[in-house]
Amino acid sequence: MGGNILGALIRMHEDGEHRNNFYAGGKPMPTTVNANDKKIISILKPHLQELGLHFVGIDILGDYLIEVNVTSPTCLQEMNRLYNVRLEEKVIAFVEKLVK
Repeated sequence: MGGNILGALIRMHEDGEHRNNFYAGGKPMPTTVNANDKKIISILKPHLQELGLHFVGIDILGDYLIEVNVTSPTCLQEMNRLYNVRLEEKVIAFVEKLVK
């Protein structure tokens, strides 16, 4: 959000399944953001800001960026439950500050 990390999670598949997406039974699991993730974000940040993209989701697989979600960044609800937070409050505060 605004080029800064709002949160992170990893999607894990169920036994006998190879898909990690939630609709196929994938489950959100806590994760940490490592140095490589931060490097990817620092490279993306100026480009996203230049495009006016303030709230995006990125998908990283191993050491590689595989997707930038600009129309429907997801996982706020999942991160709220995993980490017992209310990230939507930070998003709303960010947007309010942005439009002032």
